Amino acid sequence: MKLSQDSIAKLASLIQTSQTAGIKKLVIESGKIRGIDEKQSVVIISTDNVPDFGGKQIGINRIDNLADRLNLVKNQGTLEIEATEASNKQDISILELSSGKTKAQFRCASVEAVKGVPKNITDTLVWEIKIDAKTLPVIAQAITAMGAEAVTIASKDGKVVSIELVDTNKDIFTTDLTEAPVWIGTSVAQSSFCKKYPAKTFVSLLKEGLKSDPSLSLKLGEGGIFSFKVNGFDFFVLPMA
Repeated sequence: MKLSQDSIAKLASLIQTSQTAGIKKLVIESGKIRGIDEKQSVVIISTDNVPDFGGKQIGINRIDNLADRLNLVKNQGTLEIEATEASNKQDISILELSSGKTKAQFRCASVEAVKGVPKNITDTLVWEIKIDAKTLPVIAQAITAMGAEAVTIASKDGKVVSIELVDTNKDIFTTDLTEAPVWIGTSVAQSSFCKKYPAKTFVSLLKEGLKSDPSLSLKLGEGGIFSFKVNGFDFFVLPMA
């Protein structure tokens, strides 16, 4: 089965964005994308921008290899992809990448063999927080300057959101976001929140998201899971213990 140029573009964008998030394995089913990183800190579960494999499903557990081969072949001209159906009639077993006289193969995993990828994320969204393109570089520089492993996002009063970084000597950096958080929950508004996230992964995803949206909207769940769109895909960043 030959993939459409639309599906090829969606697949290439998905692989590139997943790499940014550190995701190493993906499952693409009919109408749904699922994936997770090795540290189980970032999840993609998206029903938008799903590449069409003719109703078949595909497992990918070597994302870096596929990305390298996609880039190699598409640099030679217009990229075309032929998907070969597995013997079980459900999975895609091989992707044949080609451009002119240049060809490369990528062997896919069966979806059953791609373990540990959640099917759903359950957390009631209660806060909306916006980060703009002016604030993020300050946070990114501070992570480097402080050598911080984690970034804490908190509000003491539900009116001002603070970003906090702590180094190994317990020195603290803080900065406040420009916009106030907005309560989007259906219950009585909470007065505060405080959650910690893996710094580098979180900021890498925000950077990627801000390339197409100068003010990125993040939704925070009751359990502390952050949800936001990056390149049209739904990502979830899980809080650290």
